[in-house]
Amino acid sequence: PDVEVNVVVKPPLMQKADVVPRRSTNMFRRTKMCAFFQEGKCKKKVSCNFAHTMEELIARPNLTCTKLCPTVVRGSPCADSTCSFAHSEAE
Repeated sequence: PDVEVNVVVKPPLMQKADVVPRRSTNMFRRTKMCAFFQEGKCKKKVSCNFAHTMEELIARPNLTCTKLCPTVVRGSPCADSTCSFAHSEAE
């Protein structure tokens, strides 16, 4: 007689080496001046995410059109001419 066997295949357990590391760099690192450093009170020194000098200061990333417009996502047309969201997948 034919016997039907259901086999459940479980994925292997993830090992530490398989874990995707968190993003180690902050995209906003050094895009603003450190208010504490300007007052002589920054305790973070080189680990500080803020710039301590004008030479360390870098431009902020342009995040325009990196996320779909909430109005468009809800199914309505966006009437905001200054909207900084994307209005299609292509945009």
